[in-house]
Amino acid sequence: MNTADAWLDAAYRKTSYWVVEGLVEGNQPVVLRVDQPCPEGMVALVGAAPWAVMTACNPGSAPLDSLANANLFQALRRKLDGLGIQNLAVAGMDSESGWVEPMVLVWPMELARAIDLGRELGQRAILAAKPGDSDCLEGVAGLFYTGL
Repeated sequence: MNTADAWLDAAYRKTSYWVVEGLVEGNQPVVLRVDQPCPEGMVALVGAAPWAVMTACNPGSAPLDSLANANLFQALRRKLDGLGIQNLAVAGMDSESGWVEPMVLVWPMELARAIDLGRELGQRAILAAKPGDSDCLEGVAGLFYTGL
């Protein structure tokens, strides 16, 4: 792994992925982190369905301006809605740097399809349940590279 890729990998791994939509009153926030157990609230959101977290913003990990990212994000949500794929807004946040990026939690979506969609969106990686752990009852969130 080259230096730039190692830096991105570290950035993805220290990011907290906050589900900011779909919570009901009294529920604790759902926060996902790479290689950490899925929080209880994930079951309430997606049940036993396979899921992924991804974005359309900053394709290729190249920063774009806010308007361009907002347009990409809205286009992604329209596409998912048109395909009948359930989705909720997520905020990817790095508290050290102050970086925040809009993302979506999508389900049902098998890992291979999620990786393909991430690649179509120009993304280098997605977050998803590790194989065998898709129901989040005792699962772990994993980082998966798209091959870009």
